[in-house]
Amino acid sequence: MLRILKGTSLYRQIRSLSTGSDRIWIASPHLGRDAHNIFDASFQTAKDTRLLLDVRSGAVDRKELERLLQWAPDRVRTLRGLRGKMYIFDLGAIVTSANLSLPAFERNHEIGILYRGEEANKVRQVFSTWYSNGSIVHKSDAAKLPPRKRTVGDVKGAGINKHTAVDIWDTVTPDQLPRLDGLVPLRRVSWWRWGDSNPRPLTCEI
Repeated sequence: MLRILKGTSLYRQIRSLSTGSDRIWIASPHLGRDAHNIFDASFQTAKDTRLLLDVRSGAVDRKELERLLQWAPDRVRTLRGLRGKMYIFDLGAIVTSANLSLPAFERNHEIGILYRGEEANKVRQVFSTWYSNGSIVHKSDAAKLPPRKRTVGDVKGAGINKHTAVDIWDTVTPDQLPRLDGLVPLRRVSWWRWGDSNPRPLTCEI
């Protein structure tokens, strides 16, 4: 069984499949800032998380990679020449043109195919082969990546109108926050864009 997905339906299907899934396998040569927000927050506690990137692609955000290495140490690998994108969960697998980045799901014209049952198992087999051929990415490897500078294209989406709004669920604790006008929030701040070069809380309690 397969289903064609695009735009908002592609994002919503990935968010839905990631909710409560023990298996979260991702193949994406590029990794964008805040990309983990594409998945449901339960992504952090999945029992079997595997991420396959191409760290030599020049399009892997260092801070986002460091964040994912906290959640899945020794389960992030790099495969040179990786171009295919796969999002695999307990209840299905999606093969898509979309990289693991917010612009891919919010602005780009991407397409994906949802597979279930035996067809999804075939996608898992391809991922397993590629993943086994990859090399483990360590924290020291992430530290060697140059910080990715935020560009006008990042901020304005290179002139492409946003067709989908990704629900940002990420939170940080007060001791992780920059000082704002000499003050530090006393309580937890919600809906914070982690890793933003100019972070602004969408909601907060002081």
